[in-house]
Amino acid sequence: MQMERAAQRGTPVIRSGGRSRRVLRAGLAATAFLATSSAGLSAYVGWRMTHPAHRFGEITPANAGLAYEQVEFPSAQGGLILRGWFMPGDGTSTVILAHGYAMHRMGDSAALPLAALLVEHGYNVLAFDFRGHGRSDGRLVSLGFYEKHDILGAIAYLRRRFAPRQPAIGLLGFSMGAATALEAIALAPDEIRAVVSDSAYADLHGYLREHISIWSRLPRVPFNWLILQVAQLLTRVRAREVSGLRALARTPDVPVLFIAGTADTLIPHEHTVHLHRVSGAVGERLWLVDGADHVQAFDRQPGPYGERILAFFDRHLRA
Repeated sequence: MQMERAAQRGTPVIRSGGRSRRVLRAGLAATAFLATSSAGLSAYVGWRMTHPAHRFGEITPANAGLAYEQVEFPSAQGGLILRGWFMPGDGTSTVILAHGYAMHRMGDSAALPLAALLVEHGYNVLAFDFRGHGRSDGRLVSLGFYEKHDILGAIAYLRRRFAPRQPAIGLLGFSMGAATALEAIALAPDEIRAVVSDSAYADLHGYLREHISIWSRLPRVPFNWLILQVAQLLTRVRAREVSGLRALARTPDVPVLFIAGTADTLIPHEHTVHLHRVSGAVGERLWLVDGADHVQAFDRQPGPYGERILAFFDRHLRA
């Protein structure tokens, strides 16, 4: 009755049901747009993070007065050709350098001075670019999922180079390279005699779930989870399978020296503490450098750093 009277007087009639439906449709459209935009942005960021631009260093071992030769060898997975430098020492004991994410064979600030120190003390040094880095083949960077096979390719190269002798092999890894080195010992525990792990993440999935925002510069919620899921779908990289914690639990007999900075803003030093605890190693194999940021322990304390890794490799590669 009231609606009829309103119509007779010429008063507009507000039909609340129709308006509610329009508001609902607009809300659903906005939600769909936001979801699609978030998924698209996550796909873009995830793709860029797993396909960083190749970086090439201008320095060579000659900058430190070292003799070297260009080498290349296939990865143990996918047949990708990896390229690097072999710096000869006095015998067959060799340290493989494993660089960090989006770096190259000499991209980490400690790489060249430590290579010179190791060669000076008689070690051979093999520094190479992981797949998707430097001058090596490939585009996808998987943060250890595939790169562990690159280290196995480097070990196979050293076996061929020194055959019929068996080289004593150690690994010195930084950040992603350190995490990858821990993965590699689970695949070749009889060939890797010792590992120095500088600033590794303990578990890739857990690290990315909490810290992708550091790299993406997007809000942690919802993008950390969304980028991780979309990136795994696009690349088929299974982040849960990259876990230094599990690798160490399977290979407790391979000695590891753990190093991290207490002021690390990219990978909190608690990751290194957790790795050390799971490894069951004695306390002397954990060195936390006060005030050092990510992979900056050498820059902060170069003398003690060199002394520690030389003593460690001497004990396990020359015994």
